[in-house]
Amino acid sequence: MKPGDDVSAYGARAMAALEIARGDGGGDLSIDLALARLYLDRDRPADAIPLLRRIVSEQPQFAEGSILLAEAQEASGSPEAAIETLSSLLADQPQFFRGRVQLAELYDRQRRWAQAADAWAAVQKLNARNTEVMARRASSLMNGERPAEARDVLRDALKIAPN
Repeated sequence: MKPGDDVSAYGARAMAALEIARGDGGGDLSIDLALARLYLDRDRPADAIPLLRRIVSEQPQFAEGSILLAEAQEASGSPEAAIETLSSLLADQPQFFRGRVQLAELYDRQRRWAQAADAWAAVQKLNARNTEVMARRASSLMNGERPAEARDVLRDALKIAPN
């Protein structure tokens, strides 16, 4: 950084440099990852999707790639693709807490209350004493017109944190 530099231009300059470094796209996955993150930060999720798809296909065990791909897919208006990406990740890594939370939140944003409640139940199995997860599950249950189940979840939460 030099005196007088326009810091707001750094993102665009970094993207341009990474696009050049990327060349024909057959190179280093870390360049694709850095560029995809910049695209997401700059509200260009559609540009990030092909880069993230490549990362996920070549490194399927890299959970962060699937998380970012699902974010980009949802932000690009393809929530079904995001659900599919997260479901695939969780089939391979069922204990991945962050992925389970992201899937539950996605269902909530899509107002798919039954799936959201089930997804929150799966999150709760991974962290049974997390009252925030319990509250979010209860909210999805209420929205899904399952008040008796919501009451039971909240009752359990109050046992853990009475205040």
